[in-house]
Amino acid sequence: MTIISSASQASMTAHHSTIERDSAGGLRLPHVLGALLALALLIVVSMRNLTPPAPLPASAPASVFSAGRAMLHLRHIAAAPHATGTPEIAAVRAYLLAELRAMGLQPEVQSAFAAAPDSDAAGYVKNIVVRLPGTVPGKAVMLSAHYDSVASGFGAADDGASVAAILETLRILAAGAPLRNDVIVLLSDGEEAGLLGAEAFVAAHPWARQVGLALNFEYRGNSGPMLMFETSAGNGRLIEAFGGLKQPVGNSLMFEIYKLLPNDTDLSAFKRGGLAGMNFAAMEGPTAYHTQLDRPEMLNQASLQHQGEIMLALSRHFGGADLGALKQADRIYFDVAGLGLVSYPAGAALPLAGLTLVLFGIVLARAVRSGTVRRRRVLLSAVLLPLVALAVALACTLLWLAISATHPQYKGLMDMYNSHWYWMGFVATAAGLFMALQSWLLRRFALMELALGAATLWSGLLLITALMMPGASFLLTWPLVPVLAAYAFLLSARGRAISAPKRLLVLLAAATPGVMLFAPLLRILLIAMTTRLAGVVVFLLVLLLGLMFPLLVMLKRRFLSVALPLAAGAALLAVGTATGQVSAEQPNPNHLSYIVDGKSDAIWMSSDAALDSWLKPILGPAATRRALPEVFGAHARPYWTAPAPLLGVDGPTLELLQDEVVGDKRTVAMRISSVRGAPEVKVIVEGTEVLSASMHGQPVLKAKRENWSMIAYGLPAEGTEVQFAVKAGRPFVLRVIDRSYGLPASVPARDKTMIAQPFGTSDSIRAVQAMSFQ
Repeated sequence: MTIISSASQASMTAHHSTIERDSAGGLRLPHVLGALLALALLIVVSMRNLTPPAPLPASAPASVFSAGRAMLHLRHIAAAPHATGTPEIAAVRAYLLAELRAMGLQPEVQSAFAAAPDSDAAGYVKNIVVRLPGTVPGKAVMLSAHYDSVASGFGAADDGASVAAILETLRILAAGAPLRNDVIVLLSDGEEAGLLGAEAFVAAHPWARQVGLALNFEYRGNSGPMLMFETSAGNGRLIEAFGGLKQPVGNSLMFEIYKLLPNDTDLSAFKRGGLAGMNFAAMEGPTAYHTQLDRPEMLNQASLQHQGEIMLALSRHFGGADLGALKQADRIYFDVAGLGLVSYPAGAALPLAGLTLVLFGIVLARAVRSGTVRRRRVLLSAVLLPLVALAVALACTLLWLAISATHPQYKGLMDMYNSHWYWMGFVATAAGLFMALQSWLLRRFALMELALGAATLWSGLLLITALMMPGASFLLTWPLVPVLAAYAFLLSARGRAISAPKRLLVLLAAATPGVMLFAPLLRILLIAMTTRLAGVVVFLLVLLLGLMFPLLVMLKRRFLSVALPLAAGAALLAVGTATGQVSAEQPNPNHLSYIVDGKSDAIWMSSDAALDSWLKPILGPAATRRALPEVFGAHARPYWTAPAPLLGVDGPTLELLQDEVVGDKRTVAMRISSVRGAPEVKVIVEGTEVLSASMHGQPVLKAKRENWSMIAYGLPAEGTEVQFAVKAGRPFVLRVIDRSYGLPASVPARDKTMIAQPFGTSDSIRAVQAMSFQ
């Protein structure tokens, strides 16, 4: 038990009252409104970097990148879905080869088999490679993008826009003075299948060993700025070049987060092959990602313009640089509106954290000596802030679950079409809940105890990130340092003597770096994590609000601090709910596939939770939910199914080449082919543990596995050989499913309020063949 003397208690109460009076009193409504306006302007200004430049028309000067000219290519590339192994991708390939030859270049097609190291995918791909010669022999800079799409989307943004941008960039480079270094272009095939084209290039193409730097371009939406979200290790010189761009957007936190996610692009294959690289992507508009909405007319051409300007500038920069001396110590970096890119060595993270902790210690000691705070109360409030953040984040998450329960169409979307209403609603709701909880705590703690509790938490997090994730440390260092400096001043004799309006200015200035850094970052995180994970962003927002709490207390008015943000949040969420209805502009995804089991049984199948007005007539009154072990094996989950007419779909061919037992191991070799030329074939071994497996003579299994399966893409007409080994003496089933894209011609078209489910196997015809082994 802590006993405080009556004199100490009186001193503490006196100081607490003075601070409360100085914080909330002495300010008139114009002061409060002016500060709120200043905060709003800071948020708006901080977002400027996230607006890509205006697109230039096709009539722009030939020496500059024009999104209008790139769009002429994109309309050919994304005229139809063009997945690996389809006739449509062959047509895209022919167009690209013709355009490259028209530039006076000599493109080549690399035909290869590749297996993905991190997924059960393999296949036959056809990469397009071309080289623009430089003036000095040596390493080359490589521009890369993939020219395949998913079967469910037209691939305009992902990744046709990047391919079109490369064509426009190559045209400009080829027409200008030669660069010092060669420029290699890789238009990879099979990226959507598992980075197969990039793996094939790194493993088998002789040019791969001549690449000094790979610049890879992607889209995970169809709008927004081109973010630089990943680099190779030793990125110092890369960041220096990135900072020289007209509008660099990116920060080292993105890469720290990206490393924790199970996401990959072609740059992953390049980095595994030892290549240096930078990765770029636009992420806004994720509702178009991998869907039928990913069409040329839906692409934001400003994003394409931003991409092209980056691509051209970096091609010229690295085209004239010494690519043999690129590696330099990693840097921490972040863009700030009006300042461009700020960067410094990653090795400075820990010293900066140390200096910040020293400043924090000085402030805390000054506050304790003056009787403003008690140490234990500061530590307690440091524990309470993350609990408050967790409570607010949980409340927003539960609120989202309630909203999404009334909108079942949201389940099939990557994010909501009208997500901005929900984002604003959750931000406002979080601010209101935070102020309500903190106001309750303020009746039990001194204001500076809560303020320094937040600073304690931030200081601890800063030390952890400086040690473990230095690329993220900037987000804690630069908001915290000015706040601590402000506290140091305000706790001094001179600071205590200033008027409330001046105190407000000091706290507003201290909050500026935090607002400028956090506002755009929270928006990017909302886009990246989607509305479903808005609670994570809300948690970070509350931590920032905790650091800014003395400023918020000065602005506190009963109608402003709690009731108004909560009312605004409720109104914004209501608007999101009201505008989230299914329409032609906001189509609802649904799933349907046609499956033939052998030649005697055909079924309709849907993975949807409920059958809609389009699916019900197709499946008819016989529709039931059941598992399909005859198709998906013993562990199949239930689907909607109904009998379907036989349409003469031939199943895959299975030819036994070898079945040999040596000791306790049984080796089986099969030739597998698709009679109807399906671009995708899935091989499943059920009922036993597979010890090893290979396809086309290459290993495709990293570790032994029960019920192993893999998907092969783009098989040649003669098929491919699959060999696998299992333990002898155990019966098993080999099941092969080939899949072609598109539904039978008899299926009626969806109305304009529906699209095919983008993630899965919708709108496909699958044929199953099985062979039992005793």
